[in-house]
Amino acid sequence: MNKKVISKLIIGVVVLVAGILIVGLAHKLKERDILERNQQAINLNGVEYLGTTLPEKGDIILVLFHPSCDFCQTDAQFVKEQIDQFKNIDLIWVSYDNKDSIAQFSKTYELDNLENVHFAYMDIEVMLERYGNVKFPTFLAYDKNGALLQKFVGVTKPEELLSVYDQE
Repeated sequence: MNKKVISKLIIGVVVLVAGILIVGLAHKLKERDILERNQQAINLNGVEYLGTTLPEKGDIILVLFHPSCDFCQTDAQFVKEQIDQFKNIDLIWVSYDNKDSIAQFSKTYELDNLENVHFAYMDIEVMLERYGNVKFPTFLAYDKNGALLQKFVGVTKPEELLSVYDQE
């Protein structure tokens, strides 16, 4: 009788652990987040962005932000001050706020005319579906193959963002 109880207990533990691993794996796969080419974001000129016009040259940092977010503003200042450190990385700032606010944000922090900094609008439903309920700012660092290297949430200094890339 003791052996039956122990074997059922072991089976129960194995099933529980397997369930936890499966749920964890599903979450990891979502978190891995290979950058898709059809995210339905639109740049400020009305052209599909993060779609067929996604920069193909290399590493990308996707920044999910809101123009009125104080932390996002702080990060924009950090990026502007050290933009030369990002010369081989495209920074794509994406928000669900209205396009005028996004454009004003890009001008206020003098990021609007930089070759490797882009701004895009994404419908809030698409953003929620794609990324879940994110905190702003969220930085998603992707390699040149579109694989997520690391996710940063909150104020993040440029050296932290750049630490995931081999800067040569």
